[in-house]
Amino acid sequence: MSRRKTLIGTFVASCMAAFMVAPFPAAGAPVGAGKASTKINLVDIKLDSVPGIGSLRAALGIAASEATTENNDPFAHITLDAIRVGDQIVGGQTASSDDPASSKSVSFPLNGGGISGAVSAAEMSATATDDSARAVLSALSGAINIGPLGMGTSIADNGVLSEVTPDHATSRVGATFGPLEVGLGDLLPREAMEALPLSALLELIDGLDIELPVDLAEQVQKIRDLLSTLDELESVVAELDSAQEQLRELTQDDPAVAAVQAVVDSAQAALNDAVSDLAAAQAELAAAQSEVTAAQADVDQANAAVASAQSVMDQKNAALAAAAAAKAATESQLAVCGDPAVCSALQAQLDTINAQIVTLQSEVVAAQQAVAAAQDAVTAAEADLAAANQAVADAQAAIATAQATIDAAQAALDAARADLETAIANVGGDVVQQLLDLIEQIRTQIDSLLETIETLMAQLPDLSVLIDELISLLDGAPLMKIGEIVTFVEAIADSRNGQGSVGCSAGGIEVLGRPVAGGSCEQVAGTLRQVAATVQGVLADLPIGNAVPTVTVGGLDSTTNGSGGPDADGMTSGMARLTALQVQIPSVALSDMVDQAVAEAIATLTETIESLPLEGIGVSEVLGDAIDQVVAQLESLPTGEALSGLRTMGMDAVLGGITSRASFQAVPREQTPGRDPGTDDGDPTTEGSPSGEPQNRAPLPFTGSSTSLVAALALWLVAAGMLLVFAGDRTVRRREHADIQM
Repeated sequence: MSRRKTLIGTFVASCMAAFMVAPFPAAGAPVGAGKASTKINLVDIKLDSVPGIGSLRAALGIAASEATTENNDPFAHITLDAIRVGDQIVGGQTASSDDPASSKSVSFPLNGGGISGAVSAAEMSATATDDSARAVLSALSGAINIGPLGMGTSIADNGVLSEVTPDHATSRVGATFGPLEVGLGDLLPREAMEALPLSALLELIDGLDIELPVDLAEQVQKIRDLLSTLDELESVVAELDSAQEQLRELTQDDPAVAAVQAVVDSAQAALNDAVSDLAAAQAELAAAQSEVTAAQADVDQANAAVASAQSVMDQKNAALAAAAAAKAATESQLAVCGDPAVCSALQAQLDTINAQIVTLQSEVVAAQQAVAAAQDAVTAAEADLAAANQAVADAQAAIATAQATIDAAQAALDAARADLETAIANVGGDVVQQLLDLIEQIRTQIDSLLETIETLMAQLPDLSVLIDELISLLDGAPLMKIGEIVTFVEAIADSRNGQGSVGCSAGGIEVLGRPVAGGSCEQVAGTLRQVAATVQGVLADLPIGNAVPTVTVGGLDSTTNGSGGPDADGMTSGMARLTALQVQIPSVALSDMVDQAVAEAIATLTETIESLPLEGIGVSEVLGDAIDQVVAQLESLPTGEALSGLRTMGMDAVLGGITSRASFQAVPREQTPGRDPGTDDGDPTTEGSPSGEPQNRAPLPFTGSSTSLVAALALWLVAAGMLLVFAGDRTVRRREHADIQM
């Protein structure tokens, strides 16, 4: 038993001496050192010219994690700025392996100042053991609404992971971003839409390729048809003027034509005078009819005053008669009264009645005067009414006279024009005849266009109601939608190599409400450019002059690199980066505008049609009434002048920038001053350390050559220990043998 203890004790002492000298176990893979880090910015939004607010800026879920076992000092750290509003951080949290109690779940709501949102995470922890470090942010999710826009994001379990073990370093993020939806109503304030003229609304409808409801589409088409027909009419009238001018030039030297032309001109002047007289008589009639209405109201009011005064007078007379009857009864009682007390009371009652009678008699006189005055007012009002009626009759007579004059002047003009046509025809010549035929064709065409215009005007909707319906459609019209973006970014390094990888897909991409191709982030790069160009084209339809904003939709570019094997220092590294999706739409000032389509329509309706200088062509009374109604509607529509000073909302939205790095060194080395193999100075996302600690914590103590020397020395000490054990064993055996022989 004593011998065994001696053997074991000697062996253990030898082994302990060896392990106290050697830095690694005698058998198995050596313990490596590594570093893993990740930075992620989930959502960042900036809005300009938000109606009623101004500028807003907020960010959601800015996180950074780090795990390292360099310098034999395992350490892990993670930070989360849950929400940033301007320069203020709401819900800033950290977790560190130096403080085990810092591991936690987090939840932060925010609501106020035009921004609302919430962020929560199931776990935020940083731990370290003797040879490992791990930083985790799991089940992170959040949503943010800033102004009219809303965006969300989520990270699954172990979604943000930075981990270093004895044989590898890993940095990994799996996240889902979006969706991001932008509509015309988000960028264009409601007050700007309501100030847009009809033509601008129709241009936006076309630019957005909005499919209108059937009834609304029919109404819009009727407006387009009317405007188109008016344009055609204006063009045809110009053709007619040109043909008539050519005809005059060809025939003006003929004496017969010149004489008849003078008669036509005189008849036209007489007709114009008669038309002016008719317009004046019609204006007088309208004024007289207004006077009749006012005079009749005065008569009615005066009669009501007479009735009221008569009623008051009747009430006063009735009260006076009752007082007289009471007086007579009291006097009768007083005449036969024998009791002094009763007689005294009756006398007091009689005095009161007499006073009432005096008052009532005065009131009756006043009421009689009021009735007389009211009757005088009725007489005056009836006289005014009679005068107004006479003015109406006179105006009607003047209208009849003017109309008869017009009929006679029109007949004289028609006869003169017929004579002119005959005189022109007598001039002869193919060119003259061709012009006559052309003029007749144009007249027929104009008659047809006037009939079409009359029909279209009768079918036109209420334009103010139509504009409200168009604005409601535009307010909800989608510009673009980028659905959920699913990402996976990982960097890993071990003793053999390092590598980075990025997985990214974007689905549900729409432009103007219509789906376009999705797929991997590389595949959608061209699609995003198409989205930007389309949105920019729609904004160009707004009244912004030449200041069309440059719309940018891009990002989601990936970069990866890694080492195929250890470098001269035994180091491997990997890196993976996904640039953020960025949507930029600058704010632009709107300018006042003139609704050319409506202005030209009014001009054509009021000038071109009503003053057609055409033989045999005129505007029907029905069409004239329709023109008046449509012109009144057109003149009440927005003209675009109220747009001046308004702006579109500008936005700069960023979703999901991620960078992951990992480096690993299987065999410790002496740290080179100023070198950090896990940092790329060209990457702004890695400036500084998430923990706020220095990037290089302490140099590793040994190089590869010194490690080999110490290991050899350790093996030599183990061998020497074994020799001592064997030598001790022989000595013990000799002692035991001597004891036996003795």
